[in-house]
Amino acid sequence: SYRPVPMVTHAIEYQLFENSPATGHFFNIVFFAGCVIALFVFLARLFGAQNTDVAFIAAALFAIHPIHTEVVANIKSRDELLCFLFGFLALNSFAGYVKNSKITQLALGGLFLLLSFLSKETAAATAVLIPFIYFMYLNENKKRAAAVTLSSFSAFGLFMLMRMWVLGAGHTNQITALANPLLSAPDIATRIATAILVLGLYLRLLVVPYPLISDYSFNTIPLTGFGNVYVILALVAYLLMAGLAVFRLARNKKDPLAFGIVLYLVSIALFSNIPFLIYSQMAERFAFMASAGYCVVLALAFRLLAGRAGTAGFAFLKTKKVMMVALPACVLLAALTVARNSDWKDNYTLFEADAAKAQDNS
Repeated sequence: SYRPVPMVTHAIEYQLFENSPATGHFFNIVFFAGCVIALFVFLARLFGAQNTDVAFIAAALFAIHPIHTEVVANIKSRDELLCFLFGFLALNSFAGYVKNSKITQLALGGLFLLLSFLSKETAAATAVLIPFIYFMYLNENKKRAAAVTLSSFSAFGLFMLMRMWVLGAGHTNQITALANPLLSAPDIATRIATAILVLGLYLRLLVVPYPLISDYSFNTIPLTGFGNVYVILALVAYLLMAGLAVFRLARNKKDPLAFGIVLYLVSIALFSNIPFLIYSQMAERFAFMASAGYCVVLALAFRLLAGRAGTAGFAFLKTKKVMMVALPACVLLAALTVARNSDWKDNYTLFEADAAKAQDNS
């Protein structure tokens, strides 16, 4: 992997504060706060003034969701934070260019996207979403949308050149069966079925974020086949999501619900282990960007519950239906996040807590 930006931030911290975990945690919190703000600003631009409430609730849910504990509490996962932060800064800069045609905004967007790639390669999800966003949602000017797309492809091309120059053209990550048991699957059907099961587990953890585990490697998720009912349920769920997104887009090319689903599907696809194997079978940090799409869908569900679809402002938050559902849900999510944070005190505390949840991973 070639991720120099996170390494540079760690090097600066070490020079200024030496080996201080507290400093690393502090900056992770700062970067995470930046992610939440960048997400809100972008969603508010994307959905328009009539949906500012959705943008706010989605960002708030993103801020408190327990599945993000690993990304923020684990100093190493700063690559995820910076990839997300620079990715959404790029989207915001590109949105500014589409609106006012300032070339500096276009250049800044390309720079931010390059920094996102240099933080973690999964910035590819942002690059894939860019044509979808700027030709369908923020499509005031096709030429500007094309310029944004070209800028994003240029950022990706420059990243690949830098990566090959530093690592060499033939460099690949070494995958082991211990970290990714899918490598030892006896056949392609077992590998794909287990990968689909893992996709279902990501979805379940977003809906019910318990139990959370720091290590999903050896035997935590046993290999399975298409005869497993949970594999079928996961496959049906993802097919339904894809079908719903297509249906909604056919009716309204700027549908917020469709965007939330597409954001989730595109982001999680990179970690699906279906088109290609990645280093790990599963990790909660892999759902970081995808969870933003889930939070958009959940925010829309809260507004639908209040019967305020299409209404600008935050009045729907005061309705009894929303307060009875959203408030307890937010309190529960926040409580689970606080409780999970305590597990990340140190390696011993973390592994002691997680060993009881994944007893077969020994």
